[in-house]
Amino acid sequence: MNYEKIYNQIINSGKNRIIIGYSEKHHIIPKCNGGDNSKENLVSLTAKEHFICHKLLCEIYPENNKLKYAYWLMCNVKNKYQERNYKVSSREYSELKLKLGIIRSKETNNRLGIKHTTESINKIKIARAKQVFSDETKKKLSDLRKGKIGNKNFKHTEESKKKMSDSKGLKCIINGIFFNSISKAAKYFNINPNTLRYKISKSENNEIILNQDKIKINGIEFNTISEASIYFNIPESTISYRIKNGIGLTSESKTKKVNCEIDGIIYKSIGEAVKLLNIPENTLRYRLKSDSFPNYKLIR
Repeated sequence: MNYEKIYNQIINSGKNRIIIGYSEKHHIIPKCNGGDNSKENLVSLTAKEHFICHKLLCEIYPENNKLKYAYWLMCNVKNKYQERNYKVSSREYSELKLKLGIIRSKETNNRLGIKHTTESINKIKIARAKQVFSDETKKKLSDLRKGKIGNKNFKHTEESKKKMSDSKGLKCIINGIFFNSISKAAKYFNINPNTLRYKISKSENNEIILNQDKIKINGIEFNTISEASIYFNIPESTISYRIKNGIGLTSESKTKKVNCEIDGIIYKSIGEAVKLLNIPENTLRYRLKSDSFPNYKLIR
């Protein structure tokens, strides 16, 4: 996927129009990449376009962690002056959160053993001296130290322990791959969770070997539906459904990528548009076929 090309399309579109209503200023060259606040480096975008541009910048400059933090703020920070009506999918949010967790962990490890300078220690002291606590906060802190808040002798009931245990999922090893839960393993191998649970119950140490037939799509062999999904950039459920029902994508059919134009931006495929616009595939296909959405066009 050519992320830079799509990014430039959005920027050029923003330069050649006037937005009536709410808009946001975007730095064409990010400040962390040497950009400035000059008029030539700023463009007015809609809130959704601004969000997509920051998402694209993370793909264009994968080594720049500051861009990931900026994208994280776009996902979380909203106030009364902003009209950000876009939605972030749970999958996208969790992936970004995981990446930032790894970055922060590395940054923390790199700071271990580093001592504050006398200047920084004095700054910390001055900042703490300026902190003012209300009487209510002071009382809470005092009660916490005395052990009045929270019961140290509290114990969970057997029922609550069981619920917590079940919620964590049954860890298992299937074909040498470790999974945190049966549901994740079932999804990976495209097998019924109850069937998988039964097979694991008959095994020792929750470790089994599944005799999985390889699937062949467009002449390419895959060990699992998940591998095919990653390769073709198509949801696992879509591939599984089409193979079972012989619709569209079968073992001998060809995957056709259809270009589409949305809000003046051209995408190489529907899958590419789905990923960048964060719209469900069925919704996007409906809009492309419907006359009610003139900004959504198929290019054949």
